[in-house]
Amino acid sequence: MDSACSNIQQCHYLLAQGKVGEARERAVSAAREVAPLIDAEPRARVLAGFALSLVERIDQKKGAALSLSERVNWLTSSIHGVLWFPILTFGSSKSSAIKSTDFAPLAAKEPELRMPKLAPDFRVVLQQVEPNPSLDGLADLYQDLLGNCSFVSSVLSVSAAGLGAQLRDLVFVYPGKPSVSTSDPQGQSEKSSTGMKHLITQMSDTSLNGEKKSLEDGIQMYHEHSQSDQMSPENVVTEASATNRMSLHSLRSLNVPSQATQNLPPLRSLPDASASRLKIRLYFNGCWREAALSPTLPFVSPPYADRSLIVRSSSNTTLIWPALLEKAHVLVSGSHYDFTGSNMAHDTYILTRWWPEVFSAGDARKLRRLDRNPHVALGLGSGEMSPRLARELGVVPNHDYVVDSVGEMGVDLINPWQSSERTLHVPWAQLPHFPYVYANHRPQYSHSAAVSFVCPGTEWPDFYVERRPQYVVRTSAKTVHLVVEQFLGPQNVPFVLSVYRGTKGRVISTDQYECVSGGASTNARVMYYPLSLNPGVDYTIVVSTGSAKSAHTFSLEAFADAPVDLERARAPHKALPEIKGSWAMGFNGGHWALASYIDNPQYDIEIPTGTECLSLVLVATDHSALVNVHLFHREKADFQKKLRNFDKAKLLFSEDYTRQLHRSEVQNPEPGTYRLVVSCYDNSSTCDFSLVVAYSGGEAVSIVPVPQALGTFVHECSFEWRGANRHKLYLRTRHAQARVTFHVRAPARNLQEYIPAVRASVFDAETQEIVVVTSEWNNSIYGVFLECVLEHADRPYVLLVERFERGDGPCRITVGSSAKVMVEEVK
Repeated sequence: MDSACSNIQQCHYLLAQGKVGEARERAVSAAREVAPLIDAEPRARVLAGFALSLVERIDQKKGAALSLSERVNWLTSSIHGVLWFPILTFGSSKSSAIKSTDFAPLAAKEPELRMPKLAPDFRVVLQQVEPNPSLDGLADLYQDLLGNCSFVSSVLSVSAAGLGAQLRDLVFVYPGKPSVSTSDPQGQSEKSSTGMKHLITQMSDTSLNGEKKSLEDGIQMYHEHSQSDQMSPENVVTEASATNRMSLHSLRSLNVPSQATQNLPPLRSLPDASASRLKIRLYFNGCWREAALSPTLPFVSPPYADRSLIVRSSSNTTLIWPALLEKAHVLVSGSHYDFTGSNMAHDTYILTRWWPEVFSAGDARKLRRLDRNPHVALGLGSGEMSPRLARELGVVPNHDYVVDSVGEMGVDLINPWQSSERTLHVPWAQLPHFPYVYANHRPQYSHSAAVSFVCPGTEWPDFYVERRPQYVVRTSAKTVHLVVEQFLGPQNVPFVLSVYRGTKGRVISTDQYECVSGGASTNARVMYYPLSLNPGVDYTIVVSTGSAKSAHTFSLEAFADAPVDLERARAPHKALPEIKGSWAMGFNGGHWALASYIDNPQYDIEIPTGTECLSLVLVATDHSALVNVHLFHREKADFQKKLRNFDKAKLLFSEDYTRQLHRSEVQNPEPGTYRLVVSCYDNSSTCDFSLVVAYSGGEAVSIVPVPQALGTFVHECSFEWRGANRHKLYLRTRHAQARVTFHVRAPARNLQEYIPAVRASVFDAETQEIVVVTSEWNNSIYGVFLECVLEHADRPYVLLVERFERGDGPCRITVGSSAKVMVEEVK
């Protein structure tokens, strides 16, 4: 059964990696392994049913057999060279449910332990230990050489709350030679066992398509059996002589004389086949996890044999299981016994799942209030302080201490160090020298929800949160307690959890709604946020990693006294595919008062009948950029033609430029064609941008980028007026019916500069016939545009450019055409 459990765990691990075929083989192997035992062993029936149900789910859902949160939790199992699998529960009812920790590991794989270099002749030797389940001396734990005061303080704090047994039950010890029970004390149904065995033996390693009916029958037998009240907890875990799992506390229920447990030899000098196997259970990376570790610990060799690298009890030298828990803790940290430090709130969370909170020791009122709460564990962090102050207080800088009591005169602390007084008294006047109070709140709510997710890296500003993970809280409770955890990784980053009230789905920017909880960046790995709710109001939770470029993984848990759910927040509008662009040289026209405004990126938008809302979101990569969007009514004839003026009469709205992000909404826009222009105020800026267009109601809105060039072929030229008011250019093309657009403009860059009025016309040079003529003068800052068709190939045409009055200065002309046009000066 141990092997079957391992195969089921590996099945989940492979599924998370997308290796569906290998995962299915593992599930089938698990079912086959326990098939010979299901007549006599209740746990085998539960395992077999679970494996069959898993095979069925894989066949039906393939790679989607695990939820997204499950995949995230399993994919993050490898921590610093140790596999920490999420703990599985087998069985669908409380009476028959068993856990993966009820089965011994097949092997313990752990990296070589790193040790501190305390002295040239400092040596340690790894020795096997056999822990006993005693709680005697737990209150007398101390640290010596290892600077893990936060862990020792956490254990002391939980123990002081009368929950030492809860810590002990995090350590699972199994006999070296597993035995298998062959008894069936309750005489379980032979029919279900036989049917399940037949199903398992008939299974194919590659497909169950031919056995679909048998599979359904087997699954039904499993569910009927697991929901039955006939299987009691006592039947699930049998007596020690017939089980291959034995938690530490179970020793006391086996009628073993107390002297026998007290006199167990704590050490084995060499490993042997009968050595115990070990699992440790801790809470991190979104769930309770288990790891198979070896029962070996480092002991200091002479001449320092009187010192200890592991946590010990001053009153019970055989109390060794806390040191195994400590070993798991330092392995999770990645620093091993060359420990670099943690904090008490974080370590208590890993041991208990109690919500961590850190606040200033200057808040004496809050400290008193929490001390009166029996469901809160408290500690103090000394932080940085001078050697003189540390001596006066009797503490070590940057270390944690357990709060034993809070009285009228001050706070009494428990010291985790062996080298100092066990208890310390800190007067109220000196309490501000301790910068941190660590509080861990024991959950008292029966309802919870949890999700695990990846927060992607981004190049966009931290106040643009639309692409961040977002969840809506659903509950009838008035208060919800939130815990967000950043998964252990190569390097954790600061993050922000924000809760917004009165939302309508996803949040776009941090200033869009009122933030009622969180909102501040934290370096902590785990944070706790209490949240008061108003009935009938939606609250959206947003998790952001600021400007971090890489992805980071998180879990979010919600606790309440009523059913609670965390739903992925959905956008209130249907979004079109994201448009990415750039304000590069020549394509950043700046604001509308500049002649170059029409060179900004432009898009044609078609809005159908029935559109209720059009949402526009523009965001830039440059933190200093001021950005804006303008939306104009356009005629269908102007479709895909570059904007030629800034017509305020056709502008739907006019808003100020905003830093880095601009958000606009148009309610009930009229159906038709529109031109969207995205601009950066400063036309000397160069940066990338992202544009998101969303809508609600009606048919799909369409958006098409407008070509920046005037035509397939573009020719640039210029001339000097030199006191004249007329200038001619010859035009010639080798292709008939060539479509040509002329853009004539003065060198003026803004409205403050003088702009002469001009006009342009085109004539056939041979026949003198008019091709196109302009009678009106135009001094627009954006220039004059002229369109025509040159009907004949290899025939000269004349472009006549006129100025209202004689003058000097350059005139620039851009010729865009469907075929190549040659431009020459008329001599």
